[in-house]
Amino acid sequence: MTCLKLKKPYPFIYPFVFFLIFACAPMETQVYESPVYEALGGQPEVKVAIVKGEKKVVLSGSTISYKAGGRKGTLRKGRLVVEATGKGLRLNGKGYYSSSIQIDGLDIKVEGRPYRGALRLIIEDGAVTVVNRIGLEEYLMGIINHEISSAWSIEAVKAQAVAARTYAYDKLKSRSTQAYHLQATVMDQVYGGSGTEDSRAIGAVNDTKGEVLFYGNKVAQALFHSSCGGHTEAAEMVWGGDYPYLRGVEDPYCTEAPNYFWIYQASFDSIAGLFSRAGYPSSRDFSISGRTDSGRAKSVYYGKTEVSGNELRKILGYSKLKSALFDVRTEDDGLVFSGSGSGHGVGLCQWGAKGMAEEGFHYNEILDFYYRGTELKKVY
Repeated sequence: MTCLKLKKPYPFIYPFVFFLIFACAPMETQVYESPVYEALGGQPEVKVAIVKGEKKVVLSGSTISYKAGGRKGTLRKGRLVVEATGKGLRLNGKGYYSSSIQIDGLDIKVEGRPYRGALRLIIEDGAVTVVNRIGLEEYLMGIINHEISSAWSIEAVKAQAVAARTYAYDKLKSRSTQAYHLQATVMDQVYGGSGTEDSRAIGAVNDTKGEVLFYGNKVAQALFHSSCGGHTEAAEMVWGGDYPYLRGVEDPYCTEAPNYFWIYQASFDSIAGLFSRAGYPSSRDFSISGRTDSGRAKSVYYGKTEVSGNELRKILGYSKLKSALFDVRTEDDGLVFSGSGSGHGVGLCQWGAKGMAEEGFHYNEILDFYYRGTELKKVY
């Protein structure tokens, strides 16, 4: 990828930033050989957990074909109710059970939401898990409008498509032995099925089909977040490890993000309750004990208890303390956090990508800015 000649950054102050919980698990990187996929138009199939932890799930469709143990059948304009019981999965209240159910058909909906591809239902921890089996490109079409807006400048949408594809492509290998590769939530990538697809989302995916970011001969960890508040974070500061392409970079492009600045105010009593729930003693003393190079809180003291800035976000709530990029002051009977940005701050800043696209940068330049030293390869 070519080097960028970026415009002079706008002046800004960054003692703040918002941290999205997306992809909090420790990162693993796999070495890949570009596979050849004969089915699904040359693309790989991904398995996505779209429902987890429910005792009962309702499916509907113009046609529903199912296989459950030794039984199979087809419902026309039907409704299939699957319940988790101590004996296994039960279909429509019948007295037979199965450890897994295969579903395909036409216009399939799960709890009223439409999905492409096929389904597999299994039991996990005594509840129903629904796994959507779908081509990787169609999966991406159902991500765009849940992660950003397809109405954004098309180069930003393309950059998001490549980042999401790269993330999923890595999980195909690293989670190949698991029941599913991805969850349809911020634990991986937010996926909502086919109901929010539109021509721009589909176009951005098609225009970048098969394009994946590599660092050397390894698939890159293409992490992304909502907005960085002026400076992205180095991955090692959040999860550890050495990822040269995920260093913090000064970013003047996300100033229009809705959470570029935010304030969170909480009483000492409410903070004490949250720390107590996490197993820590209460206190009224609070201070930031260290910062990362990006300005984020690396560690804080709550009384004599020291926790990381990211652990603090978990304790107080990710939706409240939107990022680890904050200052804090005592006011009245509590604390006031003044912060900037939204998410963990690592990798691509979605609102920054939007700003870059509006200034005329192409999607490969946007990717090069946030993932320094990576290379874009077409793997299928």
